[in-house]
Amino acid sequence: MAQKLTPTNYHRPCPICQDRSGDCRLIPNHLILCHSFIDTDSGVGGWRWQKPSSNGVWGVHIPDNGKEFNREQYQRYQARKKAQERDREQFLANNALDADGRDRAIRRLSRYVGLNQRHREDLKARGLSDRQIEEGLFFSIDPWTRFNLILPENLPGIHYKGDRFATKDTGYACPIFDRPTLFIEDGTGITSILGSKSIPLVMDSWQVLRQN
Repeated sequence: MAQKLTPTNYHRPCPICQDRSGDCRLIPNHLILCHSFIDTDSGVGGWRWQKPSSNGVWGVHIPDNGKEFNREQYQRYQARKKAQERDREQFLANNALDADGRDRAIRRLSRYVGLNQRHREDLKARGLSDRQIEEGLFFSIDPWTRFNLILPENLPGIHYKGDRFATKDTGYACPIFDRPTLFIEDGTGITSILGSKSIPLVMDSWQVLRQN
């Protein structure tokens, strides 16, 4: 029986680029589809780049026990990756979305992702009515959810590839409004007030109520 490729995760990172987001695929000790080294070798000992995948998404890497670690090559990759991350951070800082842009993007994301039953029941247990929940634009956050949406690349809380949340936490987003119809913020360390109910929010980039 053929072995199945599995996505990388927190407990099983890519042996080549250390990705934990699920971008890479692997059959441990047999094959790696690496999303970081698509058309070039990594320099990592024990693995040799063979070819790009047929769809061009990954680089196919196979075991090579005779290959030693090429520190210089790998350090060049790390330096290039850090430079790209700095460039993106600077781009986001220089091109922040205005309130109307965030409002449109978050409403689109909320409609697409929705709120699962567990999170809906949690909000009801906090005293919110169905109407307040719907009007609040709450939506569930799962780091493994992939969405096919056209979102601004500078929308806070979204992975740089634009198809997932930039968090490892599971929970639900609690929007904050600057007036009754405009959603403006999803930042860190703020408390969302809906009527008389106060919901504590704790998260890295998204304002989310974590649930285990």
